[in-house]
Amino acid sequence: MKATWAVPLLVTIVLLSAAVCYAQTEQERLDTLWDRAELQVDAGKMSDALISARKAVEIAPDSPDAWWLLGWTCAARDEYVEAEDAYEHAVRLAPDSADLRDNLGW
Repeated sequence: MKATWAVPLLVTIVLLSAAVCYAQTEQERLDTLWDRAELQVDAGKMSDALISARKAVEIAPDSPDAWWLLGWTCAARDEYVEAEDAYEHAVRLAPDSADLRDNLGW
């Protein structure tokens, strides 16, 4: 006997999961990508970390934190020109942030 209900149930679960992910706030998605990028760097998955950081900038282009994450990830990959560009962008978004200026000078 086939379980004809299994496929529609699976589709429903996938769609509900996608809806929950979509319902996250911008900050929640940014936090998730931040955590993911840190774990990927720690695991040596530098290309994946860069994808996560770029996605963070894509979903939150006005967030200094997103740009900081991109700069940090690029620096971890020894891509210092791109890291500097990202840090400069972060400073432009939050010019009074001493922490961001410190990263730029580092």
